[in-house]
Amino acid sequence: MTDAVRGLDDLDVTAKQRACDKLMELWDWRAKDPDHPPASKELSAFCWWFIKDTFEEGWALGCLANALEGGAELELDGHVLKKLRSLASSHTWNVLRCVEAIAVDERNRSWGIYLDEVEGILRSSLNSTKAADREKARELIHTIGSQGFFSLRELLTE
Repeated sequence: MTDAVRGLDDLDVTAKQRACDKLMELWDWRAKDPDHPPASKELSAFCWWFIKDTFEEGWALGCLANALEGGAELELDGHVLKKLRSLASSHTWNVLRCVEAIAVDERNRSWGIYLDEVEGILRSSLNSTKAADREKARELIHTIGSQGFFSLRELLTE
């Protein structure tokens, strides 16, 4: 699935949009395929799709959240967290879903070296106009803090 997105930038605008539409259909079909569990390596490749600015943000973020919550392993930690940070104010709930799925996945603890990105996401989320977003961010701070990342708890006192 990773190879499918590599050549998109070489296409003209019309061909690129047509290819993206087809790739989105393919991904939606693949993600729902009962013969391949979400935790498969193939779904982990969606991280490559997500970091491209080619796909509609809401769709890509929802797909990433579903894949991660389903057990797909995070790839490209730093790139994914950087993009999640850029989307935190406009797609707060789904960004928090992704961060939570990343934080609780015991297979990968290297995301912790990108704590600045996580802090930025949580800071933005705590300033959301939606109470549910702010509560989810507070819960996530405690979840991450229980893994030894105590510095994030300072966000609760700001």
